[in-house]
Amino acid sequence: MFADIEAGNAKEARSHAHALKGEAGNVGAKKLSEAAFNLEHMASQKDLSNAGEL
Repeated sequence: MFADIEAGNAKEARSHAHALKGEAGNVGAKKLSEAAFNLEHMASQKDLSNAGEL
């Protein structure tokens, strides 16, 4: 996922973030799930410029 973010590959980053969001939710990692949700949203907008802040 990090390589996709660095490369600006929003489609793959969104896919990884979506999977991470689900897995984090399944184990009760609320903050991780929220961060993955935010990354998924950024990637769907094709703007990964603030992804490092998560």
